[in-house]
Amino acid sequence: MRNALLLATFLLLATAAQAQYLSPPGSRAAAMGGASVALTDEWAVYNNQAGLAKTDGLLFAAQLESLYGIEGLGAQTSALLIPTKSGTFGVLYSHYGIPGYNENRMSLSYGMALAPKIAAGVALDYFYTFVAAPYNNAGTATASLGLQAFPTDKLTIGVHVFNPSRSRFKNFDNQPLPVIFRAGAAYQISNKFLAVAEAEKDLDRVLVLKMGGEYAPKEGLYLRAGLIADYSIRHTFGVGFNGYSMRADMGFEQHPTLGYTIKLSYMYRFSSIFTPNEAQ
Repeated sequence: MRNALLLATFLLLATAAQAQYLSPPGSRAAAMGGASVALTDEWAVYNNQAGLAKTDGLLFAAQLESLYGIEGLGAQTSALLIPTKSGTFGVLYSHYGIPGYNENRMSLSYGMALAPKIAAGVALDYFYTFVAAPYNNAGTATASLGLQAFPTDKLTIGVHVFNPSRSRFKNFDNQPLPVIFRAGAAYQISNKFLAVAEAEKDLDRVLVLKMGGEYAPKEGLYLRAGLIADYSIRHTFGVGFNGYSMRADMGFEQHPTLGYTIKLSYMYRFSSIFTPNEAQ
């Protein structure tokens, strides 16, 4: 009976976990439909490592995520960004699940400017999945690659590929990590409004279209909304606050059947001051 319950829990969590690869961290992006490939904020450490080239100080970021209000369906992510003269290093750790079943991601990334209007980034990732006895545990390594171009001061174009090596969990019957391609843009329409759009293709899933916007009614306050289109239309929304050396964001993603996923994230800057001109 215990094994049957554990197996049922495993299947529920593993099914929900598939969305983790498609739902990047960062409450700001989550509120704008998850369109993040052209953003250059602190969560570029995960979403597109090329965006690390725009990092303007030593940063720490953390996020808590709750899926559909179900106990155990949650993730915790933390990241540290360390700028150097040539580029920025990023370290990230993410944990998802419960004691009997959990997934963990550790990542080391680097982003740098290749030219005044082009940046590139790479991440080396290790995934480890723990399942309580009598089931097997498994781990595998992969990489992510990203590029961003800045044709004008207001426009950013980004492309990103996750798992180009097609890595698999050998101890899980060769279960593959998804191979995901993403391309999109961010356009600063005015000082108060940012628009983002992105197309995402998992080789084993349908094309996903994401779009959203960010409106700043006054300095330091941001209102966001967006949508995700794949098998259905899902709406997103959220709010953010910027301070002298910190930012706090909240994002909501609505599922037509399961309810809401809620993301809360926080960023603290140990040096320098965030300016909208340096990070979109």
